[in-house]
Amino acid sequence: MSPITVAILGATGDLGLRVARRFLSPEYSPSQVSSVRFFTRNPSSTGAQELKTLGAEPIEGEVTAAGLKGVDVFISLIGGAIDVDYMNKYTKEAVDAGVKVYIPSEFGIDHRGDNDFNHEVFDGKEAHYHYASSISGGKLKIVSLYVGLFLEDTFGLGVGYSRPRY
Repeated sequence: MSPITVAILGATGDLGLRVARRFLSPEYSPSQVSSVRFFTRNPSSTGAQELKTLGAEPIEGEVTAAGLKGVDVFISLIGGAIDVDYMNKYTKEAVDAGVKVYIPSEFGIDHRGDNDFNHEVFDGKEAHYHYASSISGGKLKIVSLYVGLFLEDTFGLGVGYSRPRY
């Protein structure tokens, strides 16, 4: 297998930096990962500067098919409370660019199927998954990762806990 090109949305956030660093580590790069690109609105941010120093290529602005040209794997690491229409837009760009694998921002619980857990964030993720599946025509492999809830973020969603107001 030849090395792949990875593009990351949300690479300068907490989780995004961790994932990008891993792809850029000698364990994977350059033998398995030929290049890492990341989308950023602020190429002068601390996170963007770190990633550039490690060898990642910044793409300033929104996700476009042109920015995803030649990308094998596109990963979204943006937060969960993002508008579904926005997620659908960049997924359409990935399909148009010929991306082979898409890892959506699914981190959390498995919201698919029959469960009693309803929350607007997870309902949006499920709607986005169905949209991405429907537009890809089988050409885009969607890999969803369900790793459980990140507790530091979960409490902010109001899941099972109310923050006291001081």
